[in-house]
Amino acid sequence: MNVQTTASDGTVLQCRLRPAVGTPRGTVLLLHPHPAFGGHMDVWLLPTIAARLAEDGWASLRLNFRGVEGSTGTQTGGVSEHLDAQAGHQLLVDTVPDVPRAVVGWSFGAMVGLRLGRRVDAFVGIGTPTRHLAEVPLAGPLVPDELPRHRTVVVGEHDQFFPPDSVDVLSPDVVVQVPDADHFMFDLDHAVAQLVADALRPALAPPDRDRSTTS
Repeated sequence: MNVQTTASDGTVLQCRLRPAVGTPRGTVLLLHPHPAFGGHMDVWLLPTIAARLAEDGWASLRLNFRGVEGSTGTQTGGVSEHLDAQAGHQLLVDTVPDVPRAVVGWSFGAMVGLRLGRRVDAFVGIGTPTRHLAEVPLAGPLVPDELPRHRTVVVGEHDQFFPPDSVDVLSPDVVVQVPDADHFMFDLDHAVAQLVADALRPALAPPDRDRSTTS
């Protein structure tokens, strides 16, 4: 379902909302790789992840960051994209109240997703940035002061940008290394989607703490 949401600075964001199969048990915000390198909300891993998570009861929202395809504004390389993530998160809160919240980001999207902090119960980062690279504009903190409650990092064994031995900087609770994979996870759509589903399943357990309901 095509929808829109508006960031706090007035940027209008193009989104796709995918309902859960049956009664929604949680919501997931899916954030795409760096726009400067062709990232957008339909990049190959994300629709497959959305479909797999729907089977587990997750309603999901994919969005195009500012300046990408149908979203207004200008790309900032991480200066303002956290406002886009907050707007997407709030749309999910308004659409499906009182359920667990998660964010799944790939590469640049994982960096931005971390900045949701305690708004979400679980974070899964695929190829999450762990260091600044001269060829990749990454503005803002790679590791924010406030982190999501539970953090899983999925990393390719041969990630050429952010290798497995660099992920400790993210203070992950769980690290899942994908054998024979690099940063781009080519031809691994369904395998990665299953890893994400497995990582998020504990978040669907009965809540034992207050859930955040606002951005």
